[in-house]
Amino acid sequence: MLNGFLVRLECVIVNVYAPNEAASRQELWSVLYQLKSVPQIPWCIGGDSNKIKALCERSGGNRVDRNMR
Repeated sequence: MLNGFLVRLECVIVNVYAPNEAASRQELWSVLYQLKSVPQIPWCIGGDSNKIKALCERSGGNRVDRNMR
């Protein structure tokens, strides 16, 4: 949900649903980083980065890759 007032504010709003695979996720962030370097306007990034801070936060699945340790 996007809510609020934007008056003469130019910005980029990005909704991310990152892949589960580490290599694909790294590629996504690399592309976003490249895009960010082009416009010099504020960005707002939200969504699901498919990252966890601790293994106890994980639910479902059975594969643990090195990025989850």
